[in-house]
Amino acid sequence: AAFRKAGKTRILVISVVNALGAIVDREGQVVRGHLDPTTGKRYAVGPETIVAPKRAPRGGNTTLTAVVTNRRLTPYALRQLAREVHTSMA
Repeated sequence: AAFRKAGKTRILVISVVNALGAIVDREGQVVRGHLDPTTGKRYAVGPETIVAPKRAPRGGNTTLTAVVTNRRLTPYALRQLAREVHTSMA
């Protein structure tokens, strides 16, 4: 999340990632991922990838971003802002 205040304008940007895979910390250790219930250990990839590594991974990652401002924008300005936000995630 990021917040900026410039004069009377306020803007808040929040992004949420729904990643297919594991979440690692700064040291590269898996902190949230595929849990092996028998050992309690977490893995970076799921069991289906370990069993069938030749199969291409399926898509499924999603990133949602919300931009909130206190300014009234025209429909054209809203479209431009949406394009810029979308492009910034590429």
